[in-house]
Amino acid sequence: MWMLSATRGCAGVAVLPRFSCHAGRVVLVDWSIRPQVEAFEPYLVDLRRTLGESLVEPLTPASRERLAAALDGQAREEIHRLVPSEQVRSAGAFFTGSSLARRALAGAASTLSEDSVILDPACGVGDLLIECARHLPVATGFERTLRLWGSRIIGYDLHDEFVRAAKIRLVMTLVARGIRPRSPVLPCITDLFPHLRTGCGMRDDGAIAKASHIVMNPPYTAMHAPPGCKWASGSVNSAAVFVETCLRQAKSGARVVAILPDVLRCGTRYQKWRDIVQARTWINSVRVYGRFDRWADVDVFLLDLIVRSTGRSTYRTSWSIPSGTHSATVGDYFDVCVGPVVDYRDPHRGPWREFAFSRGLPAWKVLRSLPGRRRFAGRTILPPFVAVRRTSRPGDKHRAIATVIAGTRPVAVENHLLVLVPKKRTLGFCLRLVRVLQRHETTSWLDRSIRCRHLTVSALGRLPWWSDEL
Repeated sequence: MWMLSATRGCAGVAVLPRFSCHAGRVVLVDWSIRPQVEAFEPYLVDLRRTLGESLVEPLTPASRERLAAALDGQAREEIHRLVPSEQVRSAGAFFTGSSLARRALAGAASTLSEDSVILDPACGVGDLLIECARHLPVATGFERTLRLWGSRIIGYDLHDEFVRAAKIRLVMTLVARGIRPRSPVLPCITDLFPHLRTGCGMRDDGAIAKASHIVMNPPYTAMHAPPGCKWASGSVNSAAVFVETCLRQAKSGARVVAILPDVLRCGTRYQKWRDIVQARTWINSVRVYGRFDRWADVDVFLLDLIVRSTGRSTYRTSWSIPSGTHSATVGDYFDVCVGPVVDYRDPHRGPWREFAFSRGLPAWKVLRSLPGRRRFAGRTILPPFVAVRRTSRPGDKHRAIATVIAGTRPVAVENHLLVLVPKKRTLGFCLRLVRVLQRHETTSWLDRSIRCRHLTVSALGRLPWWSDEL
């Protein structure tokens, strides 16, 4: 039986501060989830046992099955079995899985060679690195191939348990390709793949600049925009920071493949981020994928691009689904905006106003008066107008649920609603818009165009005004 050994690094202690990445700086913040993540440790024992079994000649059907499972979705199942769901979300431990990894790397896999240097700055248990390894050339023999791969594969994760799992699974990938070692003793797991480390992948340590291929499924958690950020301020999605940091440090010609939350593709707030990505790269493809998995309630898209040298780019790509052959859009007939009232933040001063809020509006109804009232000194909306709930999700029966406000007094509108004011200021156009929003074609178009859970001003403005509703 092959002997497998592993040692605990400094990240194996019970409680550690957490690394937080801010555009190349590593900041220590409170990290109370270490004990929960350490619950993943028993699975590492199982992985090592499975690897040992796979090194026995000949492979039994049962050991083949266990090896295949370890390289497929088993790690994702185990993290959710062993670690509470809230802690999984806090740790950002949503593993990519083999199917999604194959989809993401479908275009880039053929460009991998023995000269490739592959980096994953947030590698988790190594799903994207493993998919790359399936396409890497092998050297003469097991040991030489491990050394070759070890010099070419770079990865970081905040959790030592995940890094060790990634190393074991990379060895398994080599075994699955039919290559076995000569020696009965495998080196210590922590000594393999020396560039696969515990830590923050956004540090400017030169690793990003070395990579010919950067693959990532970064955390989607909220963070403060880093100092000097040119595309946003305040709270931003950390995935956007990961991508922008990598593009800033990567060398010209590097291939970047990323699995990202769909809000980066279609959210109005990330337009400047998209402009920066566009200016620094040639974009090979932008592909909508859908829901990440059954545990992570977020829709994602797949981005494949090539970093280019500095200078002005004339190349443009479409981040969103076009309106097709429909020349007229909702934006031709309505002005679209977000409701001005942030209810929890507004001081409730000023004159009493009728108040439109998301939970208080019946779907598809015409209201000539509103039961809600509040004090508000800011901008109001004069009826008639259509209020649409901002929150929906792909797969809902209707993505844009509307209520027509038809009174005569100005209305304070909550920011959880989108407001569509007819340019011709008639109730009739509001009623026609409701028919547009109720159509199956509208729901299908929005499902394709915006996979995040919040409808945007731009999405509703670009929505086709179907020809038979003119």
